[in-house]
Amino acid sequence: ALSTTMPHHLDQLRDTITSIKQSSTLKDIKVFVGGRPFINNDTLYQKVFADDYSVDAIDFIKKLELYND
Repeated sequence: ALSTTMPHHLDQLRDTITSIKQSSTLKDIKVFVGGRPFINNDTLYQKVFADDYSVDAIDFIKKLELYND
């Protein structure tokens, strides 16, 4: 899971996720994002190439359980 609080960090977040997805050893890892920019925009995670987002830790655990079923 990766988090950012400032919208101007979204480009760096996207670059980090892109590097993870391009890595032969990390490419199968699901990447979740969170933080203030994602709270009011439920599609923003797609623009940074994340697999999903969560609004808080409880939401993250609930969504993670869905991926593990």
